[in-house]
Amino acid sequence: RRELADARQRLADRRDIKKAKGLLMQRGGLDENTAFEKLRNLAMHRNLRLGDAARSLLAAAELL
Repeated sequence: RRELADARQRLADRRDIKKAKGLLMQRGGLDENTAFEKLRNLAMHRNLRLGDAARSLLAAAELL
């Protein structure tokens, strides 16, 4: 059960990271590598996992 939960979490993280990169690329006019770097920096500065940082970015974008 634990392995299944971990696999589902990894898939959700990938999906959300891809969406967050797309958002950064669309709104910021960034290429994919730069968008990923900005997302990674956000995660590092806020001490979050990459998937959690992506979800935070997506939630903030929904509010705006």
